[in-house]
Parts: sequence; C-alpha cells; structure tokens
Amino acid sequence: MPHENHPLSREQSLDYYAGVRARKSRRKLVIGIVVGIVSVLAIAGIAAGLYFAHINSNISTTDQDLLASLKKGAPNEPFYLLLIGADRDEERSEEAGGSEDENFRADTIMLCRIDPKDGKVTLLSIHRDLYVDLEDGTKGKINAAFSLGGPSGMVRQVSKLAGVDISHYVELDFDAFMSIVDAVGGVEITLPRAISDPDYTGIDLEAGTHVLDSWDALMLSRARHAYDEYGDGDLYRAANQRAIIASIIRKVLASSPQEMISSITAMSSSLTTDMSLDEILALASQFRDFNTDEDMYTGMTPSEPLLIDDIYYEILDEPAWNKIMQRVDAGLPPYEDEEDDPTSGVASSTSSHPTVPSDDEQEDGKAKDKDAGSGKKDAGSLESVDKSGAIAVAGYVDGRASKVADDLASMGFTTVAYEEDDFVFDKNLVVYGDPAHQEEAEALAAYLGDDYQAILNDGSFYLMSDIVVRMAM
Repeated sequence: MPHENHPLSREQSLDYYAGVRARKSRRKLVIGIVVGIVSVLAIAGIAAGLYFAHINSNISTTDQDLLASLKKGAPNEPFYLLLIGADRDEERSEEAGGSEDENFRADTIMLCRIDPKDGKVTLLSIHRDLYVDLEDGTKGKINAAFSLGGPSGMVRQVSKLAGVDISHYVELDFDAFMSIVDAVGGVEITLPRAISDPDYTGIDLEAGTHVLDSWDALMLSRARHAYDEYGDGDLYRAANQRAIIASIIRKVLASSPQEMISSITAMSSSLTTDMSLDEILALASQFRDFNTDEDMYTGMTPSEPLLIDDIYYEILDEPAWNKIMQRVDAGLPPYEDEEDDPTSGVASSTSSHPTVPSDDEQEDGKAKDKDAGSGKKDAGSLESVDKSGAIAVAGYVDGRASKVADDLASMGFTTVAYEEDDFVFDKNLVVYGDPAHQEEAEALAAYLGDDYQAILNDGSFYLMSDIVVRMAM
C-alpha cells in the first residue's frame, strides 16, 4: 500500500490529475489561440493578396509592344512618365469601324518628369494639334500617333519630340474620371479669372477658390471655349488639367495608407499603366512630404497656329522647346520667369494658393486680351454707316462668330451667324457682293480689326448674305 504522502495516494490523486488536466487544457487553449491567430492572419494575407491582385488586374497593361517601348532607368533616379487622357467613344468606334485604337483620340498628352530623390515633379502638356512627322511617313497632328501605333506609338512619338527616354505609361479614361475626384472628396482649384462656357461644357465659375465635385472638375478639364477671348483655349484647358491633377496628388499624398489604397481602388477602373500597385505605393511613400506649391513645375509646348490644306495645326517653336527641355531635364522649372507661361494669371495653376487679381485687374486684363485677340476699334465709325445690307458672320464652331453677330446686331445691323466645322478660313475678310455695300463692308472691316480686309466678291466666294464676315480660325 502506497505511503499516504506519495503523489498518487488516494488523498492527493484527485488534485494531481486535476492539475494535469488543467495544464493540458491551458496548453490546448494557447495552441488553439495561436492557431486561430495564424489562421486569421493567413486568411487576411490571402484576402489582401487577392485584393492587390484584383487592383493589379484592373490597372496593369498586357500590351507587350508598350512594355517593350518603355525604357526603365536606375532606381531612385529621375524618370519620365507619359500620361494620356483618353476619349474612347464606343459609339464613335462602332460607327467608324476599325479597332478601338484606330478610333482613339488622345485629348490630353502630358509628359511628366518625376524625381524621387529630390522630391520634384514637372508636368509638361503637349498640344494635341502639334504638327509632327508621324511613324507612317506622313505629317499630321501628334494625337494621331495613337491611332497609328497604339500606346507604344505614342510613347515613341513623345520620346522623339522631347529627346528623352520614357520609363512609365499611364492612360486615363476621361469617361471614368469622375470616380477619381469622388474618391479624394473633391478637388480644390483657384481660378485667377472668372470663366463661363454656357454653350459647350456649361461651366460657370467666379474667380477665386472652389472645391469642385466630380462633374465640375470634368467639365473644367474639357472647357477650352471658356477661354476663346484670351486666345488658344487648349492652352488654358491644359493648364486647368494640370491644376486638377496637382490637386488630386495633393489630396492622395495627404491621406492615410488605407485611404490611399481606397483612392487607388477607385482610380483602378479608369486607368491603365505598366506600374503595379506595389510600385505606385512605394513611389507615393517617397513623396509623402511633397509640396505641390514649391516642388511641382508645369509648362506646355510653345507653338503657333498655322493653316495647312484647310486644317489648323500647331507649329512647334523648336528653339523655345529645346530650352524648356534643357531646363526640365536639369530639374529646373520649364520657364525662367513666370511671365513666360502664356496661361499665367488666366487659368488655374498647380499652386494651392495662386494670386487672384482684383476685379478691376480682371476687367483690365480681359479688355487687353480681348483687344489683342480681335483688334476691335471704337464703334463710332459704325454709327453713321448705312445698315441696309444683311450680314452673315461665318466661322469655325467655337462661338466667336455668334459673339460678333450679336455684337453687330446690338448696333442695329441685321445679322446671322453660321458656325460649321468646314469653316476653316486662313484670312479675316469682309466680302460684299454689290458695290452699294462697299462703305458698310469697309466700316465693318475697320471696326473688326487691322487684320480684316474688305473685298468685292469676284466670284470666288459663296455669299449667303449681302455681306459675309469670314473669321479665320
């Protein structure tokens, strides 16, 4: 019979086995908790992996020609990225026939220099109507490069134009653009001058700072006719696009990692790129302290319009462009002086707090720009002229012909405006068919500007009225 103090004595056996069972239960509990945690983490990891894979499948391109055209540089060194704003109209593609790329329009072409080491970004807008030598041996507008060679063709075309290698490509679908603005909670834009575009985009904004919702941001990015009185509307539209992009970057970089991933998720349905989500997040982390007011520079290809075979193109100012690219490649702002930027003080800038002119300055500036663009003289010369001749004002579909017709109608003339895509005139003319209307035509030409000439129709012109004002594009 065992000793009463033996561990397995009758008196102590119950306590002993109870302790053993308790220790085994605690070990099972700990093991169960550890297994549970590992399982949860594994499931979360799988879910995160699937989530990242889903985003990557949405944004990643499989275009091997494009990937082959991109030339990757050394890690952490400055590189160039090509941003294309797409207008993929399915209805237009079906009507025109052919592939999607053949009916694609690159409405926005932007070359971006990104310097992770110094924390600098430069956005250079390239005029979509720029006259270039295309890959098929013809000459035409640079935005046709996409229909000829797809994304890789556009990369090669811009690389040749700028004289730099392009490392990355991003294509943004404008139709899905609104989801990006919604994802970041709207964009803050400061307009130096009020703009109004009732006939096209419907945008109507006073000068000053606005937080734009998705629709207004989209319309502002498309509004070029709002700037007709200042000159080439594409210049100002491109400046506003750069400001919107800067505002989106500012909002995304200021967000938490979770918010950043949420924003990228929303963007994933509207962009295509060669970059993975990991690469995007890694690049974003290098720009966490990025200041768009001080560290982002912007500019645009310098060019002048020229009519060639009844089509208007933009002819590159090569010396000025070479100077801009030398500065950009060196990490400097594109312009030596802010005044060299043709959109300064008119369209929005990438700064979150640009200077807004006073009301008087805006009116003075608007009057100067309007006078510089039209060359209009004092209306006094039209007061005593005979107004018996009916006047047709003809021009391209950009709203200017209607404005001139309304202006003349307010002075007592009988007018009608004709705006057609085919009305691409190379000279400003006032053409009259009867010598009886010569005085009226000459007074109109004198009022409209020094670049207008009154001529008697020699049979070369079709006149839809007694007098036709032909407005050059």
